[in-house]
Amino acid sequence: MADVSIVIVNYNSGEFLEQCVASLQCRSEEYEIAVVDNASTDLSVGFLKQPRTDRVSLHQNQENLGFSRAANQGVSLTEGQYVLLLNPDCLILPGTIQSLAEFLETNSECGLCGGLVLDFFGREQAGCRRHDPTPVSIIGKGLTSLFPNLPFPTFDLTFQPLPQEPVPVDAVSGSFMMVRRDVHKSIQGFDEAYFLHFEDLDYCRRVRESGFKVFFLPDAPVFHYQGAAAGIPEHAIYEHKRDGMLRYLRRSTNARPSLALVLLSVLSALGLVTAKIIGVFRTRRPVSKKPHPALGGIALGDRPVMLVLGARSDIGQFLLPRLSAAGWAVLVITRWPDELPAIPGVAPLHPTYLENFFARKHFNVDGIISSLPISLLLNFKNALQAIPAQRLRVFFDSNNMLIRQAGRHRKQQSGAAVGAGETWADIVLQQVGRQSVIARSMLVYGGTRNKNIKRIKYISSICHVVPRITFQTGLCQPVHADDLAEWCLRLTGADISVAGTTSVTTAGAEQISFAVIVQRSALTTGGKLLEISVGKTALQAIVWLAQLFMLTKYLPPLLIHRLQEDFCFANDDARKLVKFSPRNFHP
Repeated sequence: MADVSIVIVNYNSGEFLEQCVASLQCRSEEYEIAVVDNASTDLSVGFLKQPRTDRVSLHQNQENLGFSRAANQGVSLTEGQYVLLLNPDCLILPGTIQSLAEFLETNSECGLCGGLVLDFFGREQAGCRRHDPTPVSIIGKGLTSLFPNLPFPTFDLTFQPLPQEPVPVDAVSGSFMMVRRDVHKSIQGFDEAYFLHFEDLDYCRRVRESGFKVFFLPDAPVFHYQGAAAGIPEHAIYEHKRDGMLRYLRRSTNARPSLALVLLSVLSALGLVTAKIIGVFRTRRPVSKKPHPALGGIALGDRPVMLVLGARSDIGQFLLPRLSAAGWAVLVITRWPDELPAIPGVAPLHPTYLENFFARKHFNVDGIISSLPISLLLNFKNALQAIPAQRLRVFFDSNNMLIRQAGRHRKQQSGAAVGAGETWADIVLQQVGRQSVIARSMLVYGGTRNKNIKRIKYISSICHVVPRITFQTGLCQPVHADDLAEWCLRLTGADISVAGTTSVTTAGAEQISFAVIVQRSALTTGGKLLEISVGKTALQAIVWLAQLFMLTKYLPPLLIHRLQEDFCFANDDARKLVKFSPRNFHP
């Protein structure tokens, strides 16, 4: 094992520091860890003051000396051949530290390297791979934050595709970088004239000027909250950024007197005045801000992990609390991670994490549950195939069931996409030996985001009528999302054997007509409703008008066809796996 020491500079980071240290200590490797505290006024270092038998040491300064001086102190307190500089609001994933150390050991031209820095929703943070900043690119970065869709020049490389292998860069993020101890000594450490910000850019530049290269490793991920320090006024943060920027540009060999530099100095002065006016009483983070407990627990590996896709669906709404109560740690992939309700043990991540990063260095996932349309799984197939799941994989698919039943309309209804999804699920999963269940359902209801029942209620509440379809002959079996969630939970805990991919149907207990569904749903809206008879010709005219005014989400073109077909399915195969007790239809 490589000889690695870890230096953490702390200032009022709250519970982040303890979680960071825990994520380091839960690994099989034991590292020397030095925590340098810059006179924190919170209780963030309290846990380190207890008697310890591990290799964690605490050095407390009497005042806030800034990052550069504290980092140099930390390096001097350690002895490892390689030094990892790590922010206290980081969570380390398995294999990350080893990846950095092994790269330094096998690449003598590399003096410093950094990894893929992700925010707590799994998106790449700006700054983990960068060019040397110039006055023009600094102004461009500021404009990009105001106008993100315009291509202003910037020194961040986040907008470029993620490389597939380690690449040399000008700079990496100071929140997470590993340097050779002898290189650190040869450049005399961090420039202590920097208090905060731009010191990592200056450090990387001087490493390169000493004859070594700086590398970015995309396969070494870390989660970084960014800005966890509490109690720092906004104007003070801005002042440190401005001072660091101007010092860097003055010392940089690329910086020459220019109109851009003059403009940048003027803008910085105006920005500082503005920050003092509007933010003098505002702190950067509230003192009570805490790290995401679920994400930290998952990084620690203290519970089995379930990966859930489609968590905002009706099934997901009921499934997440059930998984949490059953003791699972849950990674949820959602396009709106900040909108997911807070549930103990549930950590939301953006789809870009699964698409771009998950297959590289992932959590120890024990199972997968998806309520996405099966065709959408193609977006994540590389990541899903890379997960060594020991437990059952469950894929709910309602759209595919509809297309299977309405066979002659299949090609008109995204048949190619569904077919591709089926090919992946039925063939690829079998080839790699996965245990998978595809549960096909029709008319799932019960959640707050339910489309079918909400449409009926919406139309009834607006028009104050209950349509009675006179030509309808078809029956269906609406199934409650909570019944599917309960069945799925039983699957995760059952000792069952499934060879390859098995498909089952899941339906509600009651076979009813569309008219009954409409009547029961409409009655829940309250108020007096007028019942009117609607024939086939009249409904065809209504559907045509819906198409004309682009209201097909309320009245789809295939509605008339569906009303004359049965959508009833047996639950026998689902019950062979585990108990399944669906309820009658009660919207």
